[in-house]
Amino acid sequence: MAFGKFFDKFKGKNKKRPEEEEFPLLPEEITLWDLKKGYMLDYEARTWEVKGVYQYDWGRSGKTTEYKLHDGIEIIFMHLDEEDGELVITMSQKIKMGELGYPRQNESGLGFRVKSDAVNTVGGQQIRNAIMQNDVPPKEIVYQGTTYYMTEESEGYFRDLDERERYRFIEWSFEDNSEEKCISISRWSETELEVSAGVYAQDFEISNILPR
Repeated sequence: MAFGKFFDKFKGKNKKRPEEEEFPLLPEEITLWDLKKGYMLDYEARTWEVKGVYQYDWGRSGKTTEYKLHDGIEIIFMHLDEEDGELVITMSQKIKMGELGYPRQNESGLGFRVKSDAVNTVGGQQIRNAIMQNDVPPKEIVYQGTTYYMTEESEGYFRDLDERERYRFIEWSFEDNSEEKCISISRWSETELEVSAGVYAQDFEISNILPR
């Protein structure tokens, strides 16, 4: 047998069938769900790089995908959810518990909330203590002069998609009256709490998605 025919016999032996081949997506085909580490995107006139990809498993309530984004200066987190077939995008940053507070009570002590958003607050330590003692935060909190109201309590599992281990946590979600801003308080252990503040975004605000 000639060498050329012998080589041709094995040349295609391990080649994938057409339906098995993986082709990279074209830039115009990439959606927010397709992002991976190293991908770049533009948001609010700044270019961000995807530094991490995470998943939150809420059981029967579905899953949330989270991307850690870095523009060289700041770190933000983009969350993708699907509600009633609609994409819900949240952009958030980690904040300190001490930046939160309660709406001030009126002098009668009856607990009426001050109507103005420019309310005085007490330190976040009281909110932390409330969670430690009652396993739940107050139903109203204040951040940067705006009052937020609890909308949901959820239990789930978190996983960095680069790792196999999952972590169980509880999350409390809050929204302001405009339903444009949101806050989440997550409890990861008896003493570990994490707070994020963010806004809801539209997909058209995110552009120029490119793989690295």
